[in-house]
Amino acid sequence: MVYDESGVLSERDLRLTAALYAHFGAAQQVRRGKMPRIDDDGCHWVPVQEIVRTRGVDLQLTADEQLIYDAFCRSGRVPGGSVRVMDAQA
Repeated sequence: MVYDESGVLSERDLRLTAALYAHFGAAQQVRRGKMPRIDDDGCHWVPVQEIVRTRGVDLQLTADEQLIYDAFCRSGRVPGGSVRVMDAQA
């Protein structure tokens, strides 16, 4: 299980979070042996919308995204913000 400050992340949330972090170049941090981090500018929803629009919410990870995903799984946490998918209720 992987946690953030709000609790356990679902598989979908974790994959989207890895995609977002990769969008901001966090794979370079992982390659240097550091935990992936992104600066919180409050506007991360913009690239998340683009990722979801082009790839959907159940996406396959790229090599960089997988690297970040694996780092999150090894540590059991996401050190910064994460993506949470809210399912629409009928």
